[in-house]
Amino acid sequence: MQGVKRDGKRYRELIAALSSGNRAIVQRDAPGSLDRAGYVGVFTYEGFEVEEDGGFHLTFTGRIG
Repeated sequence: MQGVKRDGKRYRELIAALSSGNRAIVQRDAPGSLDRAGYVGVFTYEGFEVEEDGGFHLTFTGRIG
């Protein structure tokens, strides 16, 4: 996610969605944006945390598809 605007609407929506569930559709992003460049799969996760600088981390716990 290098170069992504962490104060933009799409980033805020991403953080809100990850905060409210435990499943994520993982995609390849176009460099410097959140534009979709292909899908990786659907995964479950836990331990989602947002850091002070806007970065985040989580632990994938399984693959659904």
